[in-house]
Amino acid sequence: MPKLILVWLTSILALVLSADGFATHEAPQTPGGSTTAARPSDGGSSAQAENRGIARPETIEGQKLTASEILKRLVPEEQAIAQRLFSLGAALGTDVSGPAAHIVSVNLAGRSITQADLEPIGRLRELRSLVLDGTPITDVGLVYIAPLLKLEQIYLNGTQITGAGLAILAELPNLRVIEAAGTRITDRGITFLVGLQHLESLALGGTLVTDQAMPEIGKIATLRFLDLRFTRIGTPGLRGLATLRLQYLNLMGTRVDDEGLGVLATMDSLRELYLPPAITDQGLKQLLALKDLEYLGLAGTRITDEGTRFLAGFANLKGLNLSGTQISDEGLKPLMALKNLQFVDLSRTLITDKAAQAVGSWEKLVYLNVDDTKVGDNFISQICQRLPLESLALARTLVTDAAAEALAKCRTLKLLIASDSRMTSDGVAALAKQMPQTQIVYNLSRSSKN
Repeated sequence: MPKLILVWLTSILALVLSADGFATHEAPQTPGGSTTAARPSDGGSSAQAENRGIARPETIEGQKLTASEILKRLVPEEQAIAQRLFSLGAALGTDVSGPAAHIVSVNLAGRSITQADLEPIGRLRELRSLVLDGTPITDVGLVYIAPLLKLEQIYLNGTQITGAGLAILAELPNLRVIEAAGTRITDRGITFLVGLQHLESLALGGTLVTDQAMPEIGKIATLRFLDLRFTRIGTPGLRGLATLRLQYLNLMGTRVDDEGLGVLATMDSLRELYLPPAITDQGLKQLLALKDLEYLGLAGTRITDEGTRFLAGFANLKGLNLSGTQISDEGLKPLMALKNLQFVDLSRTLITDKAAQAVGSWEKLVYLNVDDTKVGDNFISQICQRLPLESLALARTLVTDAAAEALAKCRTLKLLIASDSRMTSDGVAALAKQMPQTQIVYNLSRSSKN
């Protein structure tokens, strides 16, 4: 059966905007600007594409078994705990390598749990991953997990924890990943994390941290992945991070300006970088020292066609986000030199059908977003047979039913988003029959699903 899906506009937007390049357990989006990244992430599957970003610590899930299988194989002391967690709606992962299984991961994201519900979790001494995103957990609840000395990953995005909660986490010596975006953590709480000798990934987006906390974060020498989006970080704070060997840094929605890019230019270990709105063409020029940069997010910045000549110097780029900038067809021409591009977001730019010349030159491109642009049927006819596209977003473009023949030749396409384009419902239905391998998302601002 053709996988034609008719959904609400809001559902489509959520699907597209979920591609922001972070770990599987994504923090809630913070209002204030686009958060689309230079490549899609698995957490949201907006492009149904493999996460080809910089290798971050993978979320530990353990062996996935049915509830009955887990209960049969668990050591006796964990069976009652598992039953309790199942009643709360938890997803459990187990280690079945030995004669008896142990619970190694617990996911309670979005569940209406109480602080006391964490008490049995604290008795799972083999637990390595705990996901509490979007729950009402506070610092009081974290007291119950203090005995989890083998815990490596904890996800607390959108909870009610504060710096006091970080003091508890600081006693867990094997922590490698802490995600606490959208919480009430302040500068004072960051000091507790300095003693964690294995911490690799820290997400603090949308918290209350400021420049004053950056020298403390700069002391965590093992840190490789840092998310500070939508915080009050500015250029002075970046100086406190200069000694870190970061591979990933997200500064979207911060107060960093062109001057701050001079600091970033010294961080030659960076492979993935997302920048805030104040950045201009001249600031971008300073980043040319980052020769190994693979993913660059410039959504909503003040980059213009003039600045794309600097972008052409990043020969290793695999992902580039220019969404919401003033880039036009002319500005894309220098980017034809970027032969490794796989993920490109040109939504809400000034491009037209003439952009096909540059886009068509990116022979490795698998993800393309041209939502809210003036591209039309001619653009589609020029790129579809030339590129190995797996995901194509055409929402609110000039594309019509006349593009169906060209789209049908995109044999590698797994996801097509044509919401509010000029394609008709009949045209999309006919296209779906020609592309049974492709999920087509199309909406007319009404709720219906096939």
